[in-house]
Amino acid sequence: MVRIAAIGLGNRTCKYLQYVKSHAEEAGLVAVVEPEISRRRTVISEFGLSEDSCFESIESLWDSDIPIDAVIVGSPDRTHFHIAMGCLRKGWHVLLEKPAACTSEECAALLHEAGTRGLSLCVCYVLRYHPYYNSLKSILEKVDLGKLVSVKHTINVGLDRMSHTFVRGFWSRADESSPIIVSKASHDIDLLYWLIGSRFKVLASEGVLNRYRKENAPKGAGQRCILCGIEKDCRFSAVDLYLRRDDWNCGFDIREGETKAASIMRELNEGRFGRCVYDCDNDVVDFQTVEMVTEQGCNVTLIIDGLTSEDSRITRFVFENGEIHADGRVIKVVSGGMEEVTDMSDVCNLPLHAGADLLIVKDFLDSVSNGTQLKGTDIGTALHSHEVCFSAEAMRKSR
Repeated sequence: MVRIAAIGLGNRTCKYLQYVKSHAEEAGLVAVVEPEISRRRTVISEFGLSEDSCFESIESLWDSDIPIDAVIVGSPDRTHFHIAMGCLRKGWHVLLEKPAACTSEECAALLHEAGTRGLSLCVCYVLRYHPYYNSLKSILEKVDLGKLVSVKHTINVGLDRMSHTFVRGFWSRADESSPIIVSKASHDIDLLYWLIGSRFKVLASEGVLNRYRKENAPKGAGQRCILCGIEKDCRFSAVDLYLRRDDWNCGFDIREGETKAASIMRELNEGRFGRCVYDCDNDVVDFQTVEMVTEQGCNVTLIIDGLTSEDSRITRFVFENGEIHADGRVIKVVSGGMEEVTDMSDVCNLPLHAGADLLIVKDFLDSVSNGTQLKGTDIGTALHSHEVCFSAEAMRKSR
């Protein structure tokens, strides 16, 4: 059995821990690191951990004598390198939420450390495990449509995700977390790298913070949605999102003796998620385009759109003799006036990225237990997608 420590008990870590909880014969949670006491108490209750195995800081875990084989790291972005490097030096395998680090140099250092010590370092690009994208990859490998000429990939972030995560939330400032090309779109750069099978060179990158700015606030808007006179007519209402629709609030910490409803009201009245989207301190862009070219000369366009109500990924592959359209639910192969459709809507409705969040943990545990090669993204493979994202952001900022 692989002895696991979880570092950072946010949304992503808790999803990965669902596999650990349901596969006790493969792995067991033996320690956690989390500064928020309510989150530690939840895990203590779910996994039967003792108080002595729960820590507020990573240094306390490193100083403990708890036997550990591997860690799941889901802490804030800018802590990833420090924590992952320290864990590798302790001889622990690492399942690391993306981004692996915030610079190419740090990513390369992690690659060297993991390689030198013979440890698995898996970066959580879970879309490689998603059944839809595995079907798309199989179709791309089998079709005979001639040379791939161009690819256009659009990330429709969606208003709910954009306002929650990148305007009000913890990924709203690049200096405190990561730019959106890294925190969100590195998933997609890795996905395209895997689907196309070729490395990219960035040709151009442009992006702006367009909508979510103070000067765009409508007349009568308040600083907090719960006190705003026009809240009921606003598409970005935090009251509507978190309270009426009861959505996107699973990460709100519920204090001891507090109900979920009370925690939502506290957040609306006092917390960062109750703020008007036009009155936040956000600086990450809400629209960005990146132009790239593959080693084979295929033009690739990536678009990040944080202004749409739709939350989706849409990809169009153009070949010499046909096209493949993929919208995250249906795959269409179009050639010679004929259209072949693969509808995977039912699968894509399944939770946990249609099971991909669990499959990546299984792959990681197999690698730790049996020494097998990771099927997904190890740190060596992830290095390229990170470098592309860092290059695109540097180019955007230079314009």
